[in-house]
Amino acid sequence: MILASYEQFWKKVFDYTSKCTRKEFLEVQIVTFFIFFILSICLGVLEAGESAIIAPVLSFFVLIAALAHVPPSISLVVRRFVDIGANKWYALLIVVPWVGLLVGVLCLILPSKKSNS
Repeated sequence: MILASYEQFWKKVFDYTSKCTRKEFLEVQIVTFFIFFILSICLGVLEAGESAIIAPVLSFFVLIAALAHVPPSISLVVRRFVDIGANKWYALLIVVPWVGLLVGVLCLILPSKKSNS
């Protein structure tokens, strides 16, 4: 279930050793996209209207939500690199402009590495 993957996204915030499949990675990205898409639409509607107080408050909460997503997102990318068999330190490349986008695409297209056991 897509929400189960999102729940695991938050539960494994400091887990850098387990694995994350392509499906889990994609489901988390989809849920996160829709959350911030809806928040952005609400913010745009409020800023276009006459609500001078509510828009800055919602902007602050969107900023807090975005910052709260950083640690579990890093963990998710590291767990995805563990799953594909790459060095987990390559996940640091997500902070490099344009390279981070390529890292995200690689996380989506590379298959999981088969375990020896």
